[in-house]
Amino acid sequence: MKSRAMEIGAKVKETMQTAQKQFVELEQDVHKFVGRVHEKVLAGPADGVKKVDDLLRAMVVTDFVEKIRDIEMFKQGNGLKQDLLDRFGLVNVADVEKLQERVEKLQKEISTLKSRATKLSKRPAGPSIAAFNALKNRVAAVEKAGASRS
Repeated sequence: MKSRAMEIGAKVKETMQTAQKQFVELEQDVHKFVGRVHEKVLAGPADGVKKVDDLLRAMVVTDFVEKIRDIEMFKQGNGLKQDLLDRFGLVNVADVEKLQERVEKLQKEISTLKSRATKLSKRPAGPSIAAFNALKNRVAAVEKAGASRS
């Protein structure tokens, strides 16, 4: 158990270090981009400054969000989570919820079957029960006759 905890800790630490490195690289890219846009704004005409400022606000956020979505860390994080779940025989919340839904459906089916069985058991013995008992007696007689022949 202790070795599993150490394996998990090592895997998480490795993933976090990789993620930190990728965030640093991303931060540097964003700083370079903002610096280039800022230089262009200062060198351009005053009317262009407002347009570039508006464009800069829109671009930085959009560009940053797109880069974060594409970053490998999130893919690695999901892969790490699934590896840990698979390796240690654990389940995730979605699997438990699916299983819970299936159990609830089965419970409903069981209660339906119980109510049907209760209704059937309360029925009076009618012709079908009498016919079944007669058939059972005939089978017993045939078996008895077959046993006496042997």
